[in-house]
Amino acid sequence: MTELYLDIETTGLKAYDARITCIGCLHTRLGLFIFSNEDENLLLDDFFSFLSRSCSDDSSLSLVTFNGIKFDMPFIRERLEGSNFSAAIQKKWVSLLEGVESNHVDLMLIASDKYEATVGNRLSTGRISREGVLYWLNIYSPRVGGATNCILIAKTQKNWSDIWQHNAIDLFTTRKIFNRFKKLGWIK
Repeated sequence: MTELYLDIETTGLKAYDARITCIGCLHTRLGLFIFSNEDENLLLDDFFSFLSRSCSDDSSLSLVTFNGIKFDMPFIRERLEGSNFSAAIQKKWVSLLEGVESNHVDLMLIASDKYEATVGNRLSTGRISREGVLYWLNIYSPRVGGATNCILIAKTQKNWSDIWQHNAIDLFTTRKIFNRFKKLGWIK
């Protein structure tokens, strides 16, 4: 099986008044790819070109995210719909996303269910943070800033290297969580 870990960085939490500043992909065979551009259309073009080159013919590909079902993927879709790309290009890229999402593993959903089952405590928000899962599984590693800090950096468009580093850390910790869940038998 091939995994594609995906995480986005944005200037806010609502796609209608924010934009994507960075899309990170960690492909288990091809490595780490971080797409960023001040022009969101160019960023999306680079990202979808990567997807079509590296993922469209791989039937064993699993998309792995942390909160991707409720945040990353809807955000990408909404920003694509508001882009300047032609309807034909948008349709092609939505189709590509649907193909990649057909085998989507959202670790936050698994973590929320397993946390309740093992700790006996329902999460009041129905969700658990990536850092919370790392602590819970005793595999925590220090990181650079939280999501709020990353959004503030992105809004000012200063220090892209901090955004890239934040994104890369999120991707590698997502892989760490995936591997632990697999070892525990929570992912087949």
